Amino acid sequence: MNIPNGRIAPANHLGPLAISIKPLWAWAVVHLGKGIENRSWSTTYRGDLYIHSSLQMSRSEYHDARLLIELAVPQRQRLTFPEYGLLPRGVIVGRTRLLDVTPTTDALRPWEMPGGYALHLDVTTPTKHIRCNGAQKLWELPEEVLDALGETS
Repeated sequence: MNIPNGRIAPANHLGPLAISIKPLWAWAVVHLGKGIENRSWSTTYRGDLYIHSSLQMSRSEYHDARLLIELAVPQRQRLTFPEYGLLPRGVIVGRTRLLDVTPTTDALRPWEMPGGYALHLDVTTPTKHIRCNGAQKLWELPEEVLDALGETS
């Protein structure tokens, strides 16, 4: 099976772009409204952004992420986490907009982690799962993935 590969987007790319996120965190963005994605880097890009659930997540990372998600979500909200082995991997799972990027400070907002940048995401909607390989940072979606998602070039 030929799986399309994403490639790092040039700084002037108009979008839409994609970002790869560890599977449980991608699930939180799509299904819990996690509106901040933490990164060590910044970007000037603002616009349409697809959420890609990466292939890699160890069981240890999964359990650590569950604990952090439970702390970030109000206790009144009952959480039912997907099982480790059932998380979608290596697929596009949602669509949002990257609204802003700000450095994190000591006064952390919900979902922020210290020492980097907070990518502020709009409401994320689920998409059909389209298989593709991700890339580092923000990346261009291959034409066949854009076509499968109904994007016009």
